[in-house]
Amino acid sequence: MLNGKIPYVNIKAEVFFLRSTKNPLRIIQFILILIISFSYISSNSKDCKNSENKILTVAFSKFSGIFNPLYARSSSDISLCGICNELLLDYDRAGEIVLKGKTGEVKSYNNIDYAYCGIADCTIQQNGEFVDYVFDLREDVYFGDGVNLTADDVIFTMYVMADPSYTGVEQFYTLPICGMEEYRLGVSSDSKEKYCSIADKIYSYGRDYDVADVYGFDENMSDTYWECFDKAWFDSLNLISEYCSEQYPELLSEFNNNSTALGMYGWGFCELDNEGNLKGASTGKTWSLKDGDIPDERDFFEESTAFYSGDAELFYNNALTNLSNETVLEKARNMFAESVSENEACVNRYNSISGITKNGKYSFTIKMTNSSVLNLYKLSFSVLPVHYYGDKSLFDCDKGMFGFEKGNLEKIKSLNSKPVGAGPYVFKDYSDGVVQLTRNEKYYKGLPKTENISLCEVTSGDEINSILTGNIDIATVGYDSTDINKILTVNSNGKLSGDKIYSIETQIQSYGYVGINADRIKVGDDASSYESKSLRKAFATLFSVYRDIAVSSFFYSDAGCMAEIIDYPIPTSSWASPKATDSDYKQAFSYDKDGNYIYKDSENDEERYAAALDTAVDFLIEAGYVFDEELRVFTSAPEGASLKYTIVIPGGGTKAHPGYIIASMSSEALKSVGITLEIIDLTNTGSIWNNLADSEYDMWSAAWGRGADPDLYQIYHSDSVPGSDGTEYNYYFIEDERLDLLIETAAASDINSYRKQLYKECFDIISDWGVEVPVFSSKTVSIFSADKINISSVVKNSTSFWDWTKEIEKIEIK
Repeated sequence: MLNGKIPYVNIKAEVFFLRSTKNPLRIIQFILILIISFSYISSNSKDCKNSENKILTVAFSKFSGIFNPLYARSSSDISLCGICNELLLDYDRAGEIVLKGKTGEVKSYNNIDYAYCGIADCTIQQNGEFVDYVFDLREDVYFGDGVNLTADDVIFTMYVMADPSYTGVEQFYTLPICGMEEYRLGVSSDSKEKYCSIADKIYSYGRDYDVADVYGFDENMSDTYWECFDKAWFDSLNLISEYCSEQYPELLSEFNNNSTALGMYGWGFCELDNEGNLKGASTGKTWSLKDGDIPDERDFFEESTAFYSGDAELFYNNALTNLSNETVLEKARNMFAESVSENEACVNRYNSISGITKNGKYSFTIKMTNSSVLNLYKLSFSVLPVHYYGDKSLFDCDKGMFGFEKGNLEKIKSLNSKPVGAGPYVFKDYSDGVVQLTRNEKYYKGLPKTENISLCEVTSGDEINSILTGNIDIATVGYDSTDINKILTVNSNGKLSGDKIYSIETQIQSYGYVGINADRIKVGDDASSYESKSLRKAFATLFSVYRDIAVSSFFYSDAGCMAEIIDYPIPTSSWASPKATDSDYKQAFSYDKDGNYIYKDSENDEERYAAALDTAVDFLIEAGYVFDEELRVFTSAPEGASLKYTIVIPGGGTKAHPGYIIASMSSEALKSVGITLEIIDLTNTGSIWNNLADSEYDMWSAAWGRGADPDLYQIYHSDSVPGSDGTEYNYYFIEDERLDLLIETAAASDINSYRKQLYKECFDIISDWGVEVPVFSSKTVSIFSADKINISSVVKNSTSFWDWTKEIEKIEIK
């Protein structure tokens, strides 16, 4: 949980992390890091250990030092920003937006009512063809330096995020706000359309085309466009390098502290051999890192353009969608339009956003062209003080002045390491791996109970020992059975919460699944036919029955399983997740061809496996396979289908993946009836995504992440099939008009109860296609020193959207 900001899990980065820890060479290095971590804690105990028992100490991973919430990318930096800042609109425990923060709002979670408050009320009003979002701010919110938060601060923050030079993580500039496009480009929409059309034409002809005026552009225009194109590509590569260095700073030393080299490797553009040589995946060029031979940005550009053959769309869809909402072509197009239209009279007339208006000291309105609920999530941003990050003498809404010169955000970025926000705690200092915070004396929810907090950099592995020795009071650990078993041992009651350590388990907003490619696993040419769906359901039924043993063994600890089986493709903590108590809830792929439940409560595992195999056989017969009843084997497959398929597991070549257990047991079962399921355990896990996009795998196991809003467009919509105009993340190649309509309708609605019904219909359609078997959602564990902390002051019913940091101001030291 990143304290209110829930980013979409970057799948590429997840694979990168697996590569970094599962590779045998890296395991040694990982162990060394743990040893260094322990000595680090010991040598810095004077900074973190609370000898006077008045400072709350919290274990964090390494900070990147970017403490501005509009620019922070690493999980530690973002968490710190959440503690020191307040969101304009906050979430509740289920990930829904709280619209009545100022007034106060009571919402139920797990049948328990919880009260939520925030800094603003938001009222949504239909205004003809437009929609007004009217905000009314509390008047008692103060920044950490004692200055009152007003509408000026919110408007200043919005203009920073809307500025054409803004390169941070917020998505505000993508909102359908009236006048946003004109403001960002500085030209009229007509001029933008004209020059963007020319840009598209230049790109379609290619870089080496013999330019002639007859095509609507001249050589100068062509040269200008390709300069913009290259800059847009370079900017995208910088995002990759920044992300890798911020998320995995402990791995930088392996690449001579060079973020470019780390980014090239992390994103699969290079491989690292045992001798410490980096080799380009496409150009074959090598760099000897141990000899100081390091790739530069131009090398990264040449390697990546060669990798994608200069195809900017493919590059964005496969490598950038979770780092930037603006595609490479969009950025190049906008830069080109702005550049070539500099002499037009309309340039620089658009110095304000017409859809943002200030109503009073504590009130403002944002006018948009639609009321999609997705808009609200993009309005959940931290508010920056204009008097600190900007220049009050440059702020006057009536004169089109908003606290800084348009296109110049240097002052804002220069203060990234010295933040000021309106959160419960105020940043004091960051040095020697420790961030010092003190409470906001004017915090609107009340004076925080603990005066001072130290956030201490601790590399994963020794959090529990640090709590037991008194160096650390709060930490978060994963599902590692060693950590869990140690907690059970130190607590005298043998439980996760006891006399030494108190624990809170929280579901992660991602889930593991097994995917099936409908374009490859089908009968004949129609992937949507009854026979094709029956074929995929045969495999899905077997995958489903082996989920229990795979998850329980892979995530086992003495405290139980640190992950739960899920039946729908969404983490159970999400507001949109179907509940087991719902009348139409179904266990995934546990029904036969006639819709009858195939298991009995009294059955043991072997009987369940037999029932699943019998059902799979029936589905294959429905698909058109020929079955020899006497021999109990299939002898032939229908046209377009096969007696042999493959499943790919990203286990790093070690079989260390719950999907491998599912695949191996399914393979043995299918073998008994004459079907071959070959298992491929990828050594280079990073290759899986490009191969999935190229439709090279029959079946695979991986994980998806979900943000606070479970928009399904990028994974299941027909437009998102690789080769189409969308995200190209629809690796299932599911194309269903009814599903597309439901996804679009849900995205356009602002009523979550209605959207939940639509998403349930979506999940049912996805299940009917037999393209995805949901497997598990895992947990993290936040641990607290029972000796130091008053446990009754810690948050109750924590979720990934509302963890302990959301009520950090309530935590008391004994």
